[in-house]
Amino acid sequence: MNLTVTDTGRCLRVDVLDEGSSGRAPRVGEIDFVSDHGRGLWLVERIAARWGVREDEAGRTVWFEMAERRGPGGTESL
Repeated sequence: MNLTVTDTGRCLRVDVLDEGSSGRAPRVGEIDFVSDHGRGLWLVERIAARWGVREDEAGRTVWFEMAERRGPGGTESL
């Protein structure tokens, strides 16, 4: 696993690379709140402005972007 966080100036972008991924691409499905797994993309979908999945020779990357917001007094917050 490799996690990269980038401030693009307009948003915060997070890329999570899984070099050992194979099989079906991840997707948002029904949530079992009692289970100990399966909520990652569900959470991403709710907090991200955009997200997606990219596959290349390095592996599978799930990425998402969170838009910057201005808090009280013009301070940045996410």
